[in-house]
Amino acid sequence: MKNALAFLTLLFLFTSTNLHADEGNKNEKGAQVYELRIYSANEGKLDALNARFRNHTCKLFEKHGLTNVGYWVPADKSDNRLIYV
Repeated sequence: MKNALAFLTLLFLFTSTNLHADEGNKNEKGAQVYELRIYSANEGKLDALNARFRNHTCKLFEKHGLTNVGYWVPADKSDNRLIYV
């Protein structure tokens, strides 16, 4: 009996919190979320990673409604990172 009561209590808490979890976002019309990502390429593979984003990934993002804001590589050539928003 105690297990059933504990289960029902947890079930109630889980469903009531999940039903209202998104309400805060619904009121903000036009709110945007930005995501900063940093990729580290293997030695000598940064050009291939840039080509992949340029030729494939950017188009895939646009297809799914994501906006490409910007892409950067550090000026230091020894740093093999691609940074994008």
